[in-house]
Order: sequence, then structure tokens, then C-alpha cells
Amino acid sequence: MTKYQDIKDAIPKHCFEHSYITSFRYLFVDVIVSAALFLAVSYLEQASIDPFLSSLLYAVYWVCQGCILTGVWVIAHECGHGGFSPSDLVNDIVGSICHSFLLVPYWSWKFSHAKHHKNTGYMQGDEVFVPNQKAAGSHGGYFFDNPIGISLQIITMLTIGWPLYLFTNVTGQTYVNKQDGSAHWVSHFHPNLLFQSKYHGLSQNVFVLLSDAGLLVMLCLLACFCNQFGFLCMMRVYGVPYLIVNFWLVLITELQHSDIKLPHYSGNEWNYLRGALATVDRDYGILNCVFHHIGDTHVCHHLFSHLPHYHAQEATEHIKRKLGDFYVRDDTPIAVALWRSFLDCQYVDSCVDSSGKPVDAVLWYKSWYRSKQE
Repeated sequence: MTKYQDIKDAIPKHCFEHSYITSFRYLFVDVIVSAALFLAVSYLEQASIDPFLSSLLYAVYWVCQGCILTGVWVIAHECGHGGFSPSDLVNDIVGSICHSFLLVPYWSWKFSHAKHHKNTGYMQGDEVFVPNQKAAGSHGGYFFDNPIGISLQIITMLTIGWPLYLFTNVTGQTYVNKQDGSAHWVSHFHPNLLFQSKYHGLSQNVFVLLSDAGLLVMLCLLACFCNQFGFLCMMRVYGVPYLIVNFWLVLITELQHSDIKLPHYSGNEWNYLRGALATVDRDYGILNCVFHHIGDTHVCHHLFSHLPHYHAQEATEHIKRKLGDFYVRDDTPIAVALWRSFLDCQYVDSCVDSSGKPVDAVLWYKSWYRSKQE
């Protein structure tokens, strides 16, 4: 199999170079477009027009603003990887401002997301979209074995999936208390077992509190807005676009890591390159540009997370040629791919022995729903 360094050597060196001008240009374009949309909707708030037309214009605003702010979210995410600039200080300032504006705990998520990148596809180490483990032939229950239950799962994920992950680490690793062996509740808002390393010589838990402070500032600003203009106005102007950002975030990440063609690894079967290749590129049409190509160059992103997004398309072409069949892309329409993901990617076989210790295994998604139909 191709080695990691061979893949890196196949990519032109300029693809790894950062440009402050280019990075800030992308950010400023997003901010200017978003500000223009905010300004436009402020006029709509004051205008006396036909209710049907008003509703239509609000819907257009919500979709456009939600997509543009998703692009801002992606740039903040790139800051967390060091892909925005070569300066940690610049990355952290830009990332914390952008993510706090979108109610994301910047440092907390940066740390847990880094663990995900270091352990992608590793059953004992990945931090998100860790598959359910079930013995072959077991039953998934109502929410897995029929279309209504699967539909409810999708709706739940697309509406409250992101805050559930931040608050409870749902779909992530289970952290165990060493004293009594019980599962330990972890959250991106509270210093806990999820944040045990150091960052610039300080405990990550210090930065968890700093993340909370950024969110508190934003919540205070939203409270002031509500006090001045009312809660419903805040929801129309900020709240609904925020929910749309969350919708795109969980949809894109779900489809990046949950596909019947993607394996998971247990024990010694896992290594970094295998895990990094256990993701898939997808086509979002014109939104590829709006989302800064986070969806259609995700394989490249997992291999080289510090590579700037504006070089990712070029780098992907070289990666595809080097990897051949090991590169995974799926052009299934997004809605169909989402349904198929929840239908076919429901569990993997258990990867622990009778004593509870991990075994070496390559695991593939299975479906309780499909089993029931057979």
C-alpha cells in the first residue's frame, strides 16, 4: 500500500503554503456577504409588505445566510487545524471570534476534533461517529429496523445533533472512571477527561473555560439584541440561520464518515493512514464553493489537515492519481446518500473478546433494517 510520505510527495509544495492575504480574503468575502444579508433583512423587519412575500423573502434570507455562515464555520474550523495561517495566535484569534459568533466552543472543539483526526476510524480512539457495536444477529430496536424510526433519527440529528454532541459527546468515545469503572459524563463546556493534554504549556481545561467565556459574551450580545428588538426578531435574523448552519454541519460530517464503503479498525489493524482514508468526498454542487470545499476535498483534509482549503482541490487531484482505488468519492445525490447512510450504517460487529479486551479486526457497517428484510 502507498505510504503517507509518498502521497505527500505527490502534491506540489506550494499547496502547503499559507497566504495571509488569500486566507483573509476568503474570510472577508464571507463576512461582507453575511453583513449585507443582515442589512437587507433589517429593512425587511421594518417594511410593510404582503405577508406571503415577506415569508418568501425571509426563507430566502435564512437559506442564504445559513449557507454563508456555514462557510464562516469552515474557516474557523480551519483555524483550529492551523490551516488558516502559520501563526497559532492569528489562528486562535480568528477561530475563536468566528466560532463564538456561531455558539461553538472554539478551543474545546478544536481539541476534541484534533483527537478525531489523529484517530479517525479507530474504534478505541476516534472521537465522533464511533459505530454501535453489536453481536451478529442482534436486534437494533424500533429506531433502526423501520423507516419511521430511521426518519426520526435523521430529524433528530439534523436539528439537535450538534448541541447534543457538544453537551454530551453523543456518538463519541465512552470515557471511564479508573476508580469504579463507570462511564464518565463528558462535555465540551466543562473541564473533564476529554481534555487531559496541554496546549502551549497550559492545561487544555483552561482553554475550555476560555471557550465558555467566548460563548458567554455572544449570549450576552444576543440577550441585548432580544431586549432591544424582541426574541422573535432575534430568531428571524440570527436564530434560524444558526439552526441551518447546524443542519449543514451535522449533515456534511455524517456523510463524510458513515458510508457502506468505509471500514473501521480495531486494535492493531488501525494505523493513521488507514484511518485518514476511511472518509469519502461528496459533491454539493455550487455549495462546494460556499462551504470552501470541505465536502468534496475531505480525504485531502484528513490526510493533511493543515493544508489551506484554497489549495485542496489541486491537492486532491494529485491524491486521486496516487491512491487509485484507495481514494473514495461518492456522487450519490446528498438526500439519497443521507437516507442510505442511516439505513445501511447502523452497527459493526463487536470488536472485544469475552474479557472485554479489544481484538484486531477490520469492521464493516451492517444494517438491522436490511437483516429484517432478508
